Formats: sequence, C-alpha cells, structure tokens
Amino acid sequence: MTRDSTVPASCASCGLHHCHQNVEKSLAGIALDRQAWLLDEAWAEFNAYLTQSTATKSLVLLPWRGKLLQPAGYAWRLPACARISAVPLLTLRRSLAMRRLSPQGARRQQVLEDFDRRFAAAYGARLPYNVHRLVVWQNLLPFLHLDKTLGGREYDVLLWRAPRHVLHERLGEAQARYPESRTLTDYRSSPVIVEAERRALEGANQIVTAHSQLARLYPEKTEVLNWNWPAPQGAAGGRQICFLGPTVGRRGAYVVREAMRKLGLPLAVLGKNLEDERFWDAMNVVARPFGRDCLGDVGLLLAPALTEYKPRLLMQALQRGIKVIATEACGLPPIEGLHVVDPFDSDALAEKIEALRPR
Repeated sequence: MTRDSTVPASCASCGLHHCHQNVEKSLAGIALDRQAWLLDEAWAEFNAYLTQSTATKSLVLLPWRGKLLQPAGYAWRLPACARISAVPLLTLRRSLAMRRLSPQGARRQQVLEDFDRRFAAAYGARLPYNVHRLVVWQNLLPFLHLDKTLGGREYDVLLWRAPRHVLHERLGEAQARYPESRTLTDYRSSPVIVEAERRALEGANQIVTAHSQLARLYPEKTEVLNWNWPAPQGAAGGRQICFLGPTVGRRGAYVVREAMRKLGLPLAVLGKNLEDERFWDAMNVVARPFGRDCLGDVGLLLAPALTEYKPRLLMQALQRGIKVIATEACGLPPIEGLHVVDPFDSDALAEKIEALRPR
C-alpha cells in the first residue's frame, strides 16, 4: 500500500499497519491474560485457595508487604511467582483510626466503609490495563463496581460475610422483634452501596467462600472451601454454660436472655455488655473477658447469632469437646457437637440447653 503524500504523516493514520511503530499493531501484540488478586485480611482458607489458583502472571495487591513489623492479620503466604504491590501508608492510617474508635457502634462501621472505599481506589490505580481477571476481597466489591474498575473484566469474589442486602434484612427482622435494642440499628450502608454490592455479586464469574450459609446464596457459581480447623484437643469436661458475646442484639443476646430466664440457670457471658447496663439484671450472670483460656471451664457454648463470619472460637470449642448451640449463620458444616437452632425461637433454645447442659 502506498501512502498519499498530501496526508500528514502520522503513526495513527499512515495506514502502514505492517510498520513496527504502528500503534494498533503494538497493542494487538499485548496479551490480555493477566490476573490480579485484591486482598485485605489474611484468612487461611482463602490463602490455600490463592496458592492453588495463582498463575505465573498474577499481581497481588496487599495492605502490607514484607515480614518487617508485619501485623498478623496481613500475613499472607504468597507464591514465589506472584508480583506484589502494597499500600502500607494507607494501612497504617486505617490501623490508627480504628484504635481511636469503640470496638462496636455506627461510627466504627462508617470509618471501616470509608477505608474500604480508599483501598479500592488505591488498588484500582495500581491495576495495569491488560489485567483480564480479578479476584476481589468482598469489602472492596461495591466501590470497584461504582468506579467501573470491574467493567470489561472477569472477576471472582472472596465472600466472607453476608452481603449488605441480606444483612440489612436480618437486622431489620430482629429490630422489629426487639425495638428496644440499642445496637440493632447501629449502622446501615447507603442504598447506593447496597445495590452496587448486589449487582457486583450477580455479575461475578465465581463466588468463593468457606461459609456454608453464604454458599447457598449463589449455589450455581459458588466454590465452597474447607474451614481451617484447629487441631483436636482433649475433652473439656467443663460445667459452665457460656454465651458467646459481646452482649449485642446481632449476637443473639435477646433470645439467650429469654431462654435462660425460663431455665433459671447460671450463665457466663463473654465480652462487654453494649446493649444496656441493666440487660442481665435479676439473672445469675457472670461476665468474663475474651482471652487465651476463656473457654477453660465451659461445657456448653451458646452462639445463636444473626451473623457470624469467623467462627474460630466455635471451631476451637468443638475441637475441645465443648457442645455448641448455634444458628445456620455460624457457617459451619454439620459436625458432632454442633446443634443448630432458630435465632428467634427462645422456647426451642431453652429445650436444647436443658437437654445438653452439663450435669
């Protein structure tokens, strides 16, 4: 092909596509076959999945890189083939902000959500254009959807907690039953974020989770991981009935109070009372803090929570031979020692406690 000499020479318009400087030819030679992992808190279950799935050209975006002063919560074990990029300054800012806040409450959730937005933006800015596939930590999902980072890419989601539209529905039902609760209306995300997360989950290529209840939300495209169980321990032999708190509505505090009032049995409560300072009045209740041996004398653990994302203490209790009463929200598969109840049925809970309590 000959070029018309009257047309100004330009790599974009010369028409000489065989030239090594031609833009279209250069772009066509770049393969869109790279993948990136956008991560936050280190989970053993997701780490095992990452190790099995990471391709040679994978980019891993992390809160923290390196072993120097590495917080345990960010200790991902990464394949040698992965390219790593981190945002340590943003991670430090989040850590400092969290330390200034109460461990519960609306303000804490607002700040966490704001940092999720900032992490999503920081990760998105580090993504090369030729990354074709993403694996996304759930918290980042609605913000990556809103800023169009997900557009034109395939993506999987590491799902570890109930999506906002599901969580809001559960908390709304609980609030209708216990309108006096101070905590069940702590925080709700904006409708824009709720809808963005829902749409992004629907558009995901695959959902990856270890949580058995969450796995049923999108069964046709969910890969269910195995929980990373602790090593079995000797039989506990404890006699104490213990509520896995803290005392807030979403942990099942109201249904436990109703059931234990009917039975008139002593109760230990793990964690702080954040509902009402007189919540357990006229009951034989002993408060105890979380700690290394907080299950030391426990024979029956009550966990009828509306939401449970990291059932680590439940798994530890079961491996010690402690009987556990929980809800489907615990996310664990059927296993000896685990008994499932409805989160609002205090009569059924009382019957189960009476049948299982240490004697």
